[in-house]
Amino acid sequence: MIQIRNLSHSFSKDQLSVPILKNVSFDIHPGKVTAIKGPSGSGKSTLLYLIGGFLSPQKGQIRVNGVDISELHGFTLAEFRSQTIGFVFQQFHLLPRSSAASNIGMAGVYPLEAERLNLELRTQELAQDLGIDGHLEKKPSQLSGGQQQRVAIARALYNNPQVILADEPTGSLDSKTAQEIFEILRKLADSGRTVVIITHDEAIAKQCDDVIELKDGEIQDRQDLEYPLQESPPPNSQSKKRGNLKYFFSFVPLVLESFKFNWVRALLTMLGVSIGIAALTSMITFGSYIRQKVVSNYEKMGVNKVSLSGYTNWRRKAIDSNLTFFEEFDEEKDLEGLKKVFPQIKFYSPTLVNWRKPDISSGGRRISGEALPMGVNEKYFRITNQEFLAGSPISYFHIKNRSPVCVIGYEIAKRLFGKSNPLEATLFMTTGGSDATSSSCRIIGVLNKVETNSEWDKPDFYVVLPYTYFQTISERWYSRLSSVVLQLSQGSDVEKVSNGIKNYLQNKYGSAGHFSVGSDAIMVSQLKQFMGIFQLLLGAIALVCLVVGGMGITNMMLASIGEQLREIGIRKSLGATDRSVYIQYLGESVVLCLLAGIVGIVFGILTYHAVIYLTSKMVKQVAFEWVINMPAIAFSFMAIFAVGILSGWVPALKARKLQVVEALRSE
Repeated sequence: MIQIRNLSHSFSKDQLSVPILKNVSFDIHPGKVTAIKGPSGSGKSTLLYLIGGFLSPQKGQIRVNGVDISELHGFTLAEFRSQTIGFVFQQFHLLPRSSAASNIGMAGVYPLEAERLNLELRTQELAQDLGIDGHLEKKPSQLSGGQQQRVAIARALYNNPQVILADEPTGSLDSKTAQEIFEILRKLADSGRTVVIITHDEAIAKQCDDVIELKDGEIQDRQDLEYPLQESPPPNSQSKKRGNLKYFFSFVPLVLESFKFNWVRALLTMLGVSIGIAALTSMITFGSYIRQKVVSNYEKMGVNKVSLSGYTNWRRKAIDSNLTFFEEFDEEKDLEGLKKVFPQIKFYSPTLVNWRKPDISSGGRRISGEALPMGVNEKYFRITNQEFLAGSPISYFHIKNRSPVCVIGYEIAKRLFGKSNPLEATLFMTTGGSDATSSSCRIIGVLNKVETNSEWDKPDFYVVLPYTYFQTISERWYSRLSSVVLQLSQGSDVEKVSNGIKNYLQNKYGSAGHFSVGSDAIMVSQLKQFMGIFQLLLGAIALVCLVVGGMGITNMMLASIGEQLREIGIRKSLGATDRSVYIQYLGESVVLCLLAGIVGIVFGILTYHAVIYLTSKMVKQVAFEWVINMPAIAFSFMAIFAVGILSGWVPALKARKLQVVEALRSE
């Protein structure tokens, strides 16, 4: 039973309200075919759209089987369109790229929120009943007008609705086919359904049980043929809602179907996103790799290493305090004293250097003016983390006994001994000039090769001696204990301790000494900041590429929605909720980005590995290694979802806001 009371409706045009229906009231009984006729513009289609729930009544009331449709919203309204109403359009409104079977079965999909029974056989049954079972695989363009209308009727009947609304179902058909379609509608009414049709055909109107004539939005005439009322079929039970997981999985076929019809455009759009994700993954990983390698090379020198030097302040003025005098560090008073004041100091070692660079020789080979003698204690190699190629470091025994032993750099061993074993060989050192000196030492160790850009301080040319022995063979100036290297405990605030040491010595000696404290940790910290900025810059460039790709998806989605306005209207008329339409198009964007992102991540990983491989072939110091940066991959996936959601948000919102009638009337 359809009950309409005091129904009025108007449309806005050029800021003016144009009335379409004016205070219309009538009843439509089940088991009858009711015709609504009238001239164009009289409000027939608007009335049908209002009954079908495609438009909301502005004034008045519409009750279908006792349910006031103005109280239906969201899922309940979609369920009403799907389960209670079956709508047959004059233009058929079939999806042109889908088969007849897909067009019929589409009515069984919506609303997606509802738990649906297995209705796979329903399409075949309806097709057989309507005589189109041999045309199910054909596209609408391959069907005649009558066959297309039968497909539309089958779609309307899919969910066994109680009310059939047909908007001029015979208007574009020849008289014979029109009569066949009417007979189908008559059988539906005879089965107890309520059938309402709009028609201009007097021959069709005369065969209807009731005729309602509209003119200028008002009822002009109603011819009621008295037939006994028949029982209407029992109302469908309220659908059981799907769980969230099933609900979201139900979008997968719809998204894949959209890709199938637009795969070329989708692939081209995905290419932009793939390039952006590949750039993001590779640049973040490559920046992290460079940062790790550069910083680790400096850290190998000891990030907790502090260099301390102190010299007599020759610029001291006469008015300065002369209570103390500083010439060099005293190991007991100064260095051991520092350890007591600053417990962060674990080890220390003198670093006495003879910058005159003596000539050295062994086994008849000589190196002139390049060797750099250095006096240290047994803790030096532990502090500096220098690696040994052969032999052993200097020990406490050597320090205590002023032993004439030495550890030589890689280049010295190579030039003087070639492939021979230098251990236990004697190395001679000679300093020229008026105060010429000569000395010798027994080689006990060889340092590994160290890369450096320094012109003066080259570890490969070190001759490292016990500082006690160094002091006995060097001139007074070079034998002064004026330079020390300190090792701080792990986790110490290197910069804070360095400043504390300097302030302590300045307070102790006043203006008598000039002290300086330096640390690789401070440089490494600054280097990390720089490399972090560099990595951020690389990531920003990659993000720009990704944003460009995302804009491509937005444009594609907007174009797609522009082409599918009528399709969106059809889906909503069949029971798709605004939420489902929104999620469908948003999901399409996310899935598109996800597929493109996976390809992009794989391509990005291959790209930066190719760069590392080519670099290893051109630069000997770089070794190829497999680098899988999980944070970069995780960030790329987050970027994929973010771009997918942001790219699809505006198009999905546009699709969500579309009104059924507005979408159906679009060209």
